[in-house]
Amino acid sequence: MPWAHRLAAATSLVFAGALVGAVIAVPNPFARPGGPTLGVPSPDGPATTGSTRVAAVPAAPVRTTTAVDVAALSAGDLTGALPHAALDVSDGLRAALDALDGKDYAAAMQVASSLPDLERDIVTWVAIRRGLDGPSPRAITEFARAHPHWPSATLMRSRAEQALARSADLAPADLAAAYDAAPPVSDTGMFSLVRAYRALGRTEDARVLLAKWWASESLSPQEDAAILKSYGDLLTPADHKTRFEMLMARDRVTQAGALAKFVGPDAQTLVAARAAVVRGARDAAAKLAAVPAALQKEPIHLFSVAEWNRRQNRPRDAAAALLAVDPAATLAEADEWWVERRIVSRDLIERGEAKLAYQVVAAHSGGSSETLQEAHFHAGWYALRFLNDPARAIPHFEALQNVSSKPISRARAAYWLGRAEEAAGRMEDARQHYTVAAADEIAFYGQLARVKLGRDALELPPLPEPTEADRKAFAENDLCRALAILIAAGRERDAAVIYPELARRLPSGGQVRLLADFVQRRGDHRLALQIGKIAADRGLGVERLAFPVDSIPEPARKGTAVETAMVYAIARQESAFDPRAVSHAGARGLLQLMPATAAATARKIGVAFSADKLTDDPGLNAKLGAAHLKDLVDTFDGSYILTFAAYNAGPGKAREWIQRFGDPRNPKVDPIDWIELIPYGETRNYVQRVTENLQVYRERLAAGTLGIAADLRRGSS
Repeated sequence: MPWAHRLAAATSLVFAGALVGAVIAVPNPFARPGGPTLGVPSPDGPATTGSTRVAAVPAAPVRTTTAVDVAALSAGDLTGALPHAALDVSDGLRAALDALDGKDYAAAMQVASSLPDLERDIVTWVAIRRGLDGPSPRAITEFARAHPHWPSATLMRSRAEQALARSADLAPADLAAAYDAAPPVSDTGMFSLVRAYRALGRTEDARVLLAKWWASESLSPQEDAAILKSYGDLLTPADHKTRFEMLMARDRVTQAGALAKFVGPDAQTLVAARAAVVRGARDAAAKLAAVPAALQKEPIHLFSVAEWNRRQNRPRDAAAALLAVDPAATLAEADEWWVERRIVSRDLIERGEAKLAYQVVAAHSGGSSETLQEAHFHAGWYALRFLNDPARAIPHFEALQNVSSKPISRARAAYWLGRAEEAAGRMEDARQHYTVAAADEIAFYGQLARVKLGRDALELPPLPEPTEADRKAFAENDLCRALAILIAAGRERDAAVIYPELARRLPSGGQVRLLADFVQRRGDHRLALQIGKIAADRGLGVERLAFPVDSIPEPARKGTAVETAMVYAIARQESAFDPRAVSHAGARGLLQLMPATAAATARKIGVAFSADKLTDDPGLNAKLGAAHLKDLVDTFDGSYILTFAAYNAGPGKAREWIQRFGDPRNPKVDPIDWIELIPYGETRNYVQRVTENLQVYRERLAAGTLGIAADLRRGSS
């Protein structure tokens, strides 16, 4: 079954700030032999040089690439002939890129020196991204400053820091000055600056920099030991305690044990107790009890106590441990603490102990934006739906709104504020919040808000028609031109990171449409979807691009076993319309079918089948996926909620959740609460995303009415 595996869209990095000044060499003694230094990003291969030479390649005159070369990108019909018919890639550019393939930076730049500006920029950018030993820190920094809109800005800064560490004959003061504008973003830069600070006698500056990194960085035990050997004198017991608690919360108990001697004389008892809990050892309770009284209130001990009691099906005792944490304490790994609070609170909700569940989640603080969103939502939802206390719920939903920036999270916050105001009898206030939520009409809660407002259809804006100004600006955009050149040169891998960067930066919906249409005509539906999603989040009125309709072969769209919009809705979530997608579990193709499931379905409907066809024949994959969906719909008496949950987590889990949370087909069960009660976060998200996809695809394929309310009640008697 195709559950529990999602495909992540690629993203580009954001430039953190310019590295300034001439800079010096401060070697990193912890560089791994033969490879990149500690933690330095190297997506294109190791940061080493090669000996390949291309001196025989002449610096021949080459044609200058201009905006005319990419005019087809903005042509009215956007034919698939672009860019190969529109561009002649120079021999010099090909030679320079070939030299980079051989890790010969000097040869590449020798050839590039005679190339036009844009082609030289392309060679420089590719060289920087690959981490070759050659570009100077000044050259990298100047390139990044001159091209702030080009992808991989943070990676470029990291490369500048690596180059800085390789530079020679510069004083520590010069190195420190190079980081005045912004702190290092790489491990290499951090080590270099720490060493420079120490050489300058700026010991506290060195300690603060190292301690911040030490508190959160994921390293091997060997790397921990190397750092302690060379830099241990800079770190305080408090610094070690922070790292100790971080490692313990991440279940890296053995590694944490190596730091126990720096934390305190009895810290090993915390390690022994944590290790027993993580292993599920029979003596875990005894180990927890053996922790000295002076350490019983330590947050990491209370974390272990909570986890152990939760695993022993004692959520009240787990809650007591979580609530015993000093509210003023700074917790290492707040995200891990939230996971424990969430699981414990949901166990309590299931047992009918909503007040205690609310206290557990309301006490949370800190963590990532996603963690804060989840904590605020749970607290508000528990208060409203299980304590019937809208006054208590509203501040939590307001806090959720304050940390929500994307359509899905914005709509959720506004919708639940509307529900809380409605429960409090303030209908006009509720309507205002529903109106805010309804603006994000491609989101699950935005669609539910439209139902609340009595709006029976989506109102997706028509795709913007590119203006002449759009076409001109697009054709003159140096990043668009670089993209076209790289594609024409057959450098798809280098070009790949440019698409999402353009989707984030192109200033108008018309220009984004030019990009997305070009990608669609090249047949890359996954990339077209990625572009559409990014641009839709920017409010450019291109929501339709985030729901492409050419991604399933036309013959497979007709006569499907379930409504065609459902096939699209599932494929969008399962594979992002990548027909060759294969999950770690072996699910394949557009609808991520397991071969065994597909084979059984093929026999049932009487079509020829082989496992290879799941990725080679997207039409067959869609046909089999639709038939399998029909089986699930029939199994669950027409319930779409249960069908989607079963497609993601398996029919057995869907049946289990019916037993635990009630049957969403029962009119007395609130289907929205039922979805939110699903214990698997992935499946909760999946059901909501597929349901919202379904509404949009109905509108895109047939301009029908908004049917989300009916969909949530399907199967009800």
